[in-house]
Amino acid sequence: LTLGAPPPRRGEFKLELRERGKGPMLGELLLDQGHITKEQLDYALKMQRAAGLRLGEALIQLGYATREQIKQALLLQEKLRK
Repeated sequence: LTLGAPPPRRGEFKLELRERGKGPMLGELLLDQGHITKEQLDYALKMQRAAGLRLGEALIQLGYATREQIKQALLLQEKLRK
């Protein structure tokens, strides 16, 4: 298992195009916008897998992001994929 480079610090995050969907993932957008931390994203991803939720639902249930923040990030994600 290779971990690669450590995650970027806040403010240094750069959007990258991903193979899956050809655009930034929801968690990346929320990190870049400063709505969540890397630690919060990691925890929400674990919860997402364990509970079978979508990432946005997990972030809302944990109180890490609001519905409006998720909605705006999803709209931006769709725009960037076009």
